[in-house]
Amino acid sequence: MMEAVWFSALTGGATLLGTISVLRFQRIPSSWVAASLGLAATVMLFVSLFELLPAALMLRPRWVHVGVGMGSAVALMTLMEQMNRFNSKPTDSPVDYRRLGWMLVGAVIAHNLPEGAAIGIGFRVEPELGLTLTLAMAVHNLPEGVGMAAPLLKAGIGAGRIFLIGFGAAASLPIGTWLGRQFLAESTDLVVIGLIFAATTMIWVVTQEVLHRALEMSSRATRWGIAWGILLSFAIHALHG
Repeated sequence: MMEAVWFSALTGGATLLGTISVLRFQRIPSSWVAASLGLAATVMLFVSLFELLPAALMLRPRWVHVGVGMGSAVALMTLMEQMNRFNSKPTDSPVDYRRLGWMLVGAVIAHNLPEGAAIGIGFRVEPELGLTLTLAMAVHNLPEGVGMAAPLLKAGIGAGRIFLIGFGAAASLPIGTWLGRQFLAESTDLVVIGLIFAATTMIWVVTQEVLHRALEMSSRATRWGIAWGILLSFAIHALHG
């Protein structure tokens, strides 16, 4: 149990490391934010389509799992969108950056919990499987931490508060591992629902929020971010292999 939680905490630490790397900058240009978002969006989309969903399929989901996972994710994202609809400010406003940052924070936490549970179950089934999942998730957590923190810094949120937000997002991974190891290893229904929920949430945030906001900030920087995101995604795939 403790080995799984410690490895998961190190994986979550990659998210915090990405956040800290952003906090080194007192002022951050929009093009840098756009590149960070392009990178994070590409990796998040790759993880959703080629890691989370296949992991859920390996657990043989039933239609009820798909319905509950996708339905709850769409309901949550729609609610968040409705709550923020009145904030129709220009794209470069602090309010808009704050909204985008919090959407990314929610998406990161939403997938860290079931990913942590998957690590816990992996260590219980086979230690090598748990270690492989840990290393692969650490690779993609770093750019997610960058993409999450960059718009929050641009919104004018203090470095101390952003650090605490990043710490909370990172902590959700070992919490998920503990829950998965303690309660879910024998009955994986909630893990399947959580994986589908996380994948749906991330795809929604990437397609509805992140990419078009990044392109509006700087299309050239976003394309560079996407290119680096593709290379990093190949590295994640090679690590799994």
